[in-house]
Amino acid sequence: MKESEVQQIVDKYKDEYIKLLGLEKWIIHFYYGQTISKFRSDCLAHINYKSAIITFSPEKLTDEETVKAVLLHELIHCIVSTFRTYETAAIELIPSLEERRAVYPIFIRASEEVVCDFVRIIQKMQNISIH
Repeated sequence: MKESEVQQIVDKYKDEYIKLLGLEKWIIHFYYGQTISKFRSDCLAHINYKSAIITFSPEKLTDEETVKAVLLHELIHCIVSTFRTYETAAIELIPSLEERRAVYPIFIRASEEVVCDFVRIIQKMQNISIH
């Protein structure tokens, strides 16, 4: 998709989704371009500051329904970003760097699973198509 198309869809739905998720007090910036990961989008959320940067990679998005699902997914990351507080505290209890590196992917996977579960629940409740 073109950057302008993705931006238009995000602009159309972001306020509705932000309200739905109770994120009205957050400062959320949206960017369009290459993500820092291999994924269609990234969210860098700071729970302490209630701020987030969400980046969409337009070339990896195909249609409006996909953009809506990805937008919802990334906004939910703001909510579960509180898990970072626990991850940071827990990781300090692990003395070995090698062991820390082994635990980190488990944290990431658990976080993604929770986000995906919330997306599925909300989509069913809102009758939003699932991709």
